[in-house]
Formats: sequence, structure tokens, C-alpha cells
Amino acid sequence: MKELIAPHGGRLIDRWVGGAERERFLERSRTFKSVKLSQREVSDLEMLAIGAFSPLEGFQGSADYKSILANKRLANGLPWTIPITLSVSKAQADNLPVDSYVSLLSPNGQVLAILELEEKYPRAKEEEPQRVYGTIDQDHPGVAALLQAGEIMLAGKVFVVNRPVQPIFINIA
Repeated sequence: MKELIAPHGGRLIDRWVGGAERERFLERSRTFKSVKLSQREVSDLEMLAIGAFSPLEGFQGSADYKSILANKRLANGLPWTIPITLSVSKAQADNLPVDSYVSLLSPNGQVLAILELEEKYPRAKEEEPQRVYGTIDQDHPGVAALLQAGEIMLAGKVFVVNRPVQPIFINIA
């Protein structure tokens, strides 16, 4: 039997929390401040949870962000071309202290994860679209998403407690 190739960065990251630990996080999440995620951020959270973004354990900090923009690599030198970030408005960021826990909510208000907030830093809104997508054309979906995003980034490990509930649409035609 052939051996599997190693995950990017050497180990597969699993950010799902289950059992009693999940229940403790859910109970405590009621006392945490919260951030409602965009659909794009929910998708990034799911990718973090299942290890698709290994070796990342959460939303990237400023050292990785700056290194990706400058060198298309994480700060440790591992190739990485698109920042995996969580952004909020300055007003929201001012209300979230570093070294606290933040509940991450789906667009409909469901607790999806807990962020261990390690850092807040400004988004390079002028530089990021050109460095990441090679354009500032607002018709590019990535550029459009960046221009709508908040100006302050939140970084830290995530502890994922729920999958998002997706609405079911039935076409009766």
C-alpha cells in the first residue's frame, strides 16, 4: 500500500471540538462578545476545521499576513498565496480585547466557533488586492470581497463547535 503524502506543513490540523469540551465552550460562549461571519468567512472556518488549511490553526496574524503579501509565504517560509483572515470594523475591533475569547457566529446567529483572540492589526486594503489577485479591478470577485471587508483583522486559534446550518430549498415546479 502506498503511503499518503504529508499534509502541507507536515501535519494535518483538526480544529473540531467535541464531547464535554464542546459543551463547555458552548456554555461559556454565552458570556463572550461575538462576531457575525460573512459567508466567505464561514467557508474559511470550515476549511480550518477540517484541516484543508493545514498547518493553520486559526485566522492568520500580522506576521503571516505581511509575509504572504510580500513573499507569498507564511512567516516560517512555507508557501502560501492567499491570506486566511477575519476582518471587522474598527468600532467592532475596539470592543474586542486581545487575550479574550470571541464567539464566531453564522450569518443567522448560530455559534460556530470560539476564537482565542491573540492579535488585532490593520488590513492593507490598498496593497492586498494587487498583491494577492494581481489586480485592483472591482469586477474581480476576490477584490470586491476585500473592498467590502472590515479594516481590522482578528487573529488567533479557532475551536469549532458546530457546522453551519444550511437552509434547504425545495423547487416545486
